[in-house]
Amino acid sequence: VQSTNGGVETAGYLGVAHNPFAINDDPNKDNFSVRALTLPQGLSMERIAARKSLLEGLDTAFRAVDTKSQNSFGQACLWARRLIEAGVRFVSIDFGGWDTHQDNFKRLKDDKLPKLDSGVAGLLEDLGSHGILDKTALMMTGEFGRTPKVNQRGGRDHWARAMSIVMAGAG
Repeated sequence: VQSTNGGVETAGYLGVAHNPFAINDDPNKDNFSVRALTLPQGLSMERIAARKSLLEGLDTAFRAVDTKSQNSFGQACLWARRLIEAGVRFVSIDFGGWDTHQDNFKRLKDDKLPKLDSGVAGLLEDLGSHGILDKTALMMTGEFGRTPKVNQRGGRDHWARAMSIVMAGAG
């Protein structure tokens, strides 16, 4: 905290995130207030405490459901929705492990596709229920496609001539 009596020192090369919090007013004034620390008109500490209590209760209840019912990709989708809702403009989720040169069908059926299907469906439903699907574009893509023919190990190899892209949302 820095009380200003003239010039304001900065953090210089450390960046603005490390600048001092400057109080640009005289604390002896009758109407003294500190920017970003004074409560908005009509908002009391009791109301803030009630809001915080409600938020903590909801967060605790939903966290238990979220962490027990979803895999790591589902959790990433949940975090993506929370980040988007908070105003983050671009979120990327990496869901690797699709290199199925062998045992393609079992790996997709038993592992990858159920996680992808439930995660993406849940994300789209979640974005919709929070009223942000119309202003959010979802895009899924890989780096290349897979061969149309199954190889000798029951897998599919890289196929640069084709790939799939899924797009949803954005109205």
